[in-house]
Amino acid sequence: MTHGVSPAEGDALTKLRSAMKQVASRLSSGTSLRDSSSVFQPVVDAQAVVPINQQNSLAYQAASMAIELFDDTQAIWQSRISNSSYSTYSGSYQTTVACKAYQGMVRLSAMKTGNPSAFSWSYKKGGLVGTYCGWSQPPETPSYRYTIGVLRNGSTDPKEIADYTAKLSEAKRLAALGPWQRYLDKNPDVIQWAKANPALAEKRKAEYISKHGSDPVAMPSLPSSMSYLKGTKVEKYL
Repeated sequence: MTHGVSPAEGDALTKLRSAMKQVASRLSSGTSLRDSSSVFQPVVDAQAVVPINQQNSLAYQAASMAIELFDDTQAIWQSRISNSSYSTYSGSYQTTVACKAYQGMVRLSAMKTGNPSAFSWSYKKGGLVGTYCGWSQPPETPSYRYTIGVLRNGSTDPKEIADYTAKLSEAKRLAALGPWQRYLDKNPDVIQWAKANPALAEKRKAEYISKHGSDPVAMPSLPSSMSYLKGTKVEKYL
């Protein structure tokens, strides 16, 4: 991922991946809304100094998405706290109107990943006429946990990513050769001609593939460490 760049530039990505791992670990241990910005700041700082020519890297793009998701998380978190009400009869409670708003905020946050089904949140209505609502987890939890996953996935060792990229390139090559290989199987005389005229055969093969297209690509399995990035706008940077 850092071939052809200066040591300082490569070091910027190394520091970013390190910051992502550190912050993911700290978030997993838990934090408060008040302290959350300072906990997340190392990723923001490390992402900000990555050179422009390295911003197409997986680490940078994953960090950028994580920053966006954590901003959403904090907004949902703050909204939930601000909208909490209290009564001597039922204690702290939330209105159904507020819960509907949280659900919309969570849905919009998931859409920003490029995969609307990346995460979701639901609630149950309560009270005599469904005025109040309850939940199994606070509305900020899905995006909070997803942010941790993105940070961990995005800090994956570049060697593991390179292995996946090589497998994907080979899968695409084989898919492109599919129609041509079937053509050769049906025309054995062309095989002999191709052996005698390799340069012309390569030209003819390229023309044939261009005209007849490719087979579906047999996509290699993503590394297990990439589960949170699958189907998102960041996956293309693998």
